[in-house]
Amino acid sequence: ISYVDFSFDLQGLSEDESQYLPLFTKMITSGSLPGIPYDEVARLLTLNTGGFGSFLESAVVHPSREIIRDSAFFRVKFLGTDYKKALDIILRLFLESKLTEKKRLKDVLIEMKNDYISAIIPSGSTFANLRASSRLSESLRREERWRGIDQLLFLNNINEDINSDRVKKTGRILETIRDRVINS
Repeated sequence: ISYVDFSFDLQGLSEDESQYLPLFTKMITSGSLPGIPYDEVARLLTLNTGGFGSFLESAVVHPSREIIRDSAFFRVKFLGTDYKKALDIILRLFLESKLTEKKRLKDVLIEMKNDYISAIIPSGSTFANLRASSRLSESLRREERWRGIDQLLFLNNINEDINSDRVKKTGRILETIRDRVINS
């Protein structure tokens, strides 16, 4: 079994764009491609990989604690014999995933919101700890924005306007992030 990790520097994104990063990474790992609907992409990933996931990380990278590096990591695993098919699919998802596809974007937004809501009771202390520690450093504040109550409030806000032009605007923001992060 082979593993490939892709790391993308998130430097240069605005605070507003940064809030969209969990949604961005989710759309890359579970999106559709031109001419290939989501369910078919999911089938291709299942047949050719052992999984494709992502996570965000913010870390202090200088002893003065003034330089923080935000990164998006994507990991794919596959059988060595399937490397060409697996990496072809992954590279297409990075470059061509349909981030503005309204139906899929709505489904992912609802799914992410529900995942956060269902995690609050069993992981309430984790959310509280993340919220409290976000006041201690810039790096922890960013982590809270991506994984904590701030992200839940953000997702609730978007989901309140899910049938408006907000979803279309969200898709355009995700494409801007792709241009700045992956296509750069």
